[in-house]
Amino acid sequence: MKFKKLIIQGFKSFVDKTVIDFPDGITCIVGPNGSGKSNILDAIRWILGEQNPKELRGSDMDDIIFAGSEKRSQSNVASVTLVISDISEELAGKWGSFSEIEISRKYYRDGEREYFINNKRCKLKDIREIFFDTGLGARSISIIEQGKVEKIISASPEEIRVFFDEAAGITRFKEKKKDAEKRLEQAKENLNRVKDIISEVKEKYDALYLQVEKLKNYRELKIRRDLLDKTIYAYNYHLSLAQYQEFLKKNDEIQIKLSSSIYEYENLKKQEQNLKDEISKLESELRDKNNKVLSITEEIGGITSEVSVLQNNITTAENAKQQMNEEINSITNRLRDLSLMRESIVKLQDEIKSVVETKRSEIAELENTIEELVNQRDEYKEEVDVNRRRFLDITEKISKIRSNIIKHESEMNRLNKDISRLENEKSNILGEVSKIESLIADLKIKKDIFFNEQMVIQDSYTREKEIVNKIDEELKSLSDKLSALKVTKSTREQQLKLIEAEVKKQSYGEELSRYFDENELSLLLDYKIDDNIKKFFGDVVVFKTSNRKGVLDKLKGIKTDLKFVFEEELDYLNGRVSSFEFERIDENILRINGIYYKSGSLDKAEYIIGMKKEIVDIKDDIKEISNNIEKFDSELNEIKKIKNEKIEYIKNIENQLKELDKSIANIDIHIKNNNGIRDNLIKREITIKKEINFCTEELKKIEEGRFSDAQQLEELSKLQKELEEEYDGIKSRIDYYDEKIEESKEQLSDLKVEYSTQLEKLNSSRKEQVHIDKEITSATTKMHHLKDRLTRLMTVDINNWMNLLKMNREKLNELEKNRLILMDEKRLLEQYIIDKNEQLRSINSDLEDKMKLVKKIEQELQNIKIRIAQIKTSTENLEKIYLEKFNLSIRDEYAEFLRDTININELKNELSAIENRIEEIGPLNMAADQEYLEIEKRFRFLSGQKEDIENAIERINGIIDEIDAKTIEAFRETFQDVRKHFKEIFKILFGDGKAEISLTNESDILNTGVEIFVQPPGKRLQNMTLLSGGEKAMTACVLLFAMFLYKPSPFCFLDEIDAPLDDANIGRFAKIVQELSSKAQFVIITHNQKTMEVADYLYGVTMQEPGVSKIVSVKMGK
Repeated sequence: MKFKKLIIQGFKSFVDKTVIDFPDGITCIVGPNGSGKSNILDAIRWILGEQNPKELRGSDMDDIIFAGSEKRSQSNVASVTLVISDISEELAGKWGSFSEIEISRKYYRDGEREYFINNKRCKLKDIREIFFDTGLGARSISIIEQGKVEKIISASPEEIRVFFDEAAGITRFKEKKKDAEKRLEQAKENLNRVKDIISEVKEKYDALYLQVEKLKNYRELKIRRDLLDKTIYAYNYHLSLAQYQEFLKKNDEIQIKLSSSIYEYENLKKQEQNLKDEISKLESELRDKNNKVLSITEEIGGITSEVSVLQNNITTAENAKQQMNEEINSITNRLRDLSLMRESIVKLQDEIKSVVETKRSEIAELENTIEELVNQRDEYKEEVDVNRRRFLDITEKISKIRSNIIKHESEMNRLNKDISRLENEKSNILGEVSKIESLIADLKIKKDIFFNEQMVIQDSYTREKEIVNKIDEELKSLSDKLSALKVTKSTREQQLKLIEAEVKKQSYGEELSRYFDENELSLLLDYKIDDNIKKFFGDVVVFKTSNRKGVLDKLKGIKTDLKFVFEEELDYLNGRVSSFEFERIDENILRINGIYYKSGSLDKAEYIIGMKKEIVDIKDDIKEISNNIEKFDSELNEIKKIKNEKIEYIKNIENQLKELDKSIANIDIHIKNNNGIRDNLIKREITIKKEINFCTEELKKIEEGRFSDAQQLEELSKLQKELEEEYDGIKSRIDYYDEKIEESKEQLSDLKVEYSTQLEKLNSSRKEQVHIDKEITSATTKMHHLKDRLTRLMTVDINNWMNLLKMNREKLNELEKNRLILMDEKRLLEQYIIDKNEQLRSINSDLEDKMKLVKKIEQELQNIKIRIAQIKTSTENLEKIYLEKFNLSIRDEYAEFLRDTININELKNELSAIENRIEEIGPLNMAADQEYLEIEKRFRFLSGQKEDIENAIERINGIIDEIDAKTIEAFRETFQDVRKHFKEIFKILFGDGKAEISLTNESDILNTGVEIFVQPPGKRLQNMTLLSGGEKAMTACVLLFAMFLYKPSPFCFLDEIDAPLDDANIGRFAKIVQELSSKAQFVIITHNQKTMEVADYLYGVTMQEPGVSKIVSVKMGK
């Protein structure tokens, strides 16, 4: 891998688009202080994934965007692009390129971030993965900027460990371990979720078992209930057939008896007619009197109605007045409540304002506290600077006694690099194989889940289809029942029409119907009148018209017998049942006790009353049947709706099954492809093992002994350690103040949030106050409107109605007096007629007895006919109900259920007991058996899923253990080789002295830190901080070069690392860089002439325009 070029725009001082090429070898970047040289290093660190603005020499991420200058406005975006060449085939294939890859990162002033690889959007993680196993990273030792030398020397063991991890290629193992731990956590969550589901399913499983038992009990009871039901139906059907034959015989006998009685009745009727002719002459004399009484009565009725209307108006007005008073009281109460609410809100606002002022004071006080803490922290930072300067002076003294001898072991280095490369490749292959095997296992689990889900959905599909079929059967059954009810209703309506026609015939007759419209006629039975009157005058016709003369003229030409009365005379009739009044209206029309008799009429009252009663019963039956039809219609529509929902659900299931088929097919393809990749990787792993064994044998032949440790720097090291301890103490106090500052800032943020919350409450209460004020205004207006209406009602309308009522009552009293006078005159005339009627009474008594006998016989005959029709209808209904209920003909099989010893009451009692037992069973789940099988299958499936997840957890734990083992192996090998190179290069750069790298905890390789200890020749240092600036820089270079010898990084960026070195050390430093530049690209920011001399390419950074950096490039000749 090589860095080809860097493109910067809007990043720090590089406002314009700037392209920096990185050729092979050494590139030096020079320029005056403050020209922006180090911004190039910051750009590289940022593109490699740095996210901490402090590591980029800023306080906030916005600091990396060009902030503007005297002549230029600020930029809104910082953009850096890095072009890399000589990439691996795997990387090229992943991102669709051949030999180059372009990485871009952008940051916008609004905080938005963008990442691109080959102009494709990606994640920061994808960019970091590109540099795994290269030793490159945002904070790797391959990039050493100003101040990092000090950080490396004073770094904690854990921080130095990071450099070794990058050199060993452990970073990718850590990422894999992190991914495996994440998958492990997800698997554990899935396991807990599956356990919860199993618990829920187990509850349903137990509940469905009880439902299945209830369903079995219900079905057994239903079989016995159907058998009893059929037996009872058969018994009733047999009984109906026998009754039908019996009533047909009675009908013939009564027909003969009726003919004889009618003949005797007609003879008596002739005698009666002769007497009526005499009486009619006397009745004509009463006609005038009756007409006058009727006229006055009509006028009294009109005034009485008007009085009733006035009384109702007054009562209604009183009620309205009471209602308005109640509404006014209600509004008054509401206004009082609203006023109290408003006072409460105003009080709350005062409280909130007080809290707001308190919070504002607390915020100001806390801001002052933060300022004081910052000042105290800055004082300690100055002490840190003094401590660090003393530490650097001591370290520089130690560095002066070192010599620099480097013995090249090219063959050993080559073998180490080959072994490292092969081990890394082997580790990568093992990781890939593990990853692929894990992926294949996951795919198989996913396939099993899809397959089981497919089975569950298929079962659900079958069950839903069965439910739809059952719904179709239920729809057919309901439709048949509905049809049967409609047939029954039609039958009863036909019966009703027949009986109503018979009533009409007996009451009006065909002849009467020709002369009068139906709306002019009705029966006295249809009115609310005394029951005694109905008993004797049930066949009396009521004429609704007030044209009495026209009615009487029409009746003269009618031959039909008739009793009639006028509607306006009903009140009079109701009070005259016990007295006898007689009046002849016409030659063949008499008026007796308020009833008009037309000659020859038969007394049909009792017969008509019976038929009327039958009409009421039939209408009740029709109403009940109509209600049942409406109920069945509703049930039918509801079931159709359920059916449509089920059909839609079935369509969704079919779509799910198709999708699952596609998913399973895709998973099979993925499994096949991954199996092929895994087999190829395993073959390559075997080859690599052979190569490693060969290299190891060769390495053993040429490996040399170790150098002994130096003991010359004890005193300086002791002093260095004291300064380090002093530094740690000051640093801890600075950390303490940093924590205090952060705590105070958090408190300040919380206070500001509370302050904003209280302000929001205050605004909300003000809005609520405005709403209440509006409601008070509205209620007040409404109350004034109601009071105006109430005043108008009490002062105008009621007084007018009271005056009019008084006038009508006075007029009514006068009319009543006149009517009484006429009634007295009428009674004298009626008493004279009574004597003439004595002779008619005897004949009427005999005629009435005979008529009653005829009516009785007719009623009996009619009852028998109705009973015959009822039995026939009942029999037909039994046949239809039996056919609907059992889908069998009762005519064909009723005899099978008849026995000589049938006790119908015992059967009914047993049937009632079974129905009670069925009702006690309660609601049933008719699909319980199917659901039980399904839930049992699901329970087994979930148990299998639980086992699969537990196995997956075990496999992931194995993967984590394997990753840990590889990490330990890679780290241990890297540590040993780097430690060896560190000692050797230290001797070369320092000439002599002691150098050591050790582990803080050898028993815990995964978490151990790494410590560095150096002692330049002639010094006895107790602390690394006692090294001089040059010695620190050389030590950092020793660590960097040791790691390069173990595993060369493709790129190294050094920012003024040569600044503290003298000419001799710069020469040695430059020589080593020259030798290593054949294996890596070096970019060095420097002010030193000797360093520039070894450069292959030179960049100059200038700032001709204030605040804006420019690049000038020069290729150096050798």
